[in-house]
Amino acid sequence: MAETNKPDGQDETTDASTNTHTTESEDPTTANNALPIQPPPPHHFTVGDRVCISKQPPYFKTADTMPMLRPPDTIPVGTEGRIMGSSPGGYWIVRFPNGSFLMDSQYIQAMS
Repeated sequence: MAETNKPDGQDETTDASTNTHTTESEDPTTANNALPIQPPPPHHFTVGDRVCISKQPPYFKTADTMPMLRPPDTIPVGTEGRIMGSSPGGYWIVRFPNGSFLMDSQYIQAMS
């Protein structure tokens, strides 16, 4: 096995028997024993639950067959609605007095 020193201080080794080149760096997937980043768990609502808007979203997306974006002042914070179903990606179909919208879990909270 032959060792060479690089000017930047990295030690590199060459294995003559297998003719492979390796460096002293770790696999990025196991570096620092890091766990994969996972999104926060979605809030658990059931169909029929009463919810209200707890935080103003940047826009509203209608729950129509062909969804459209609506401005954030379409529904004010605190407006009550009812869960009508769930949609992939942590979105909930919520029926408000102004219509049905797809709402991310972070913008709604359960009513007591």
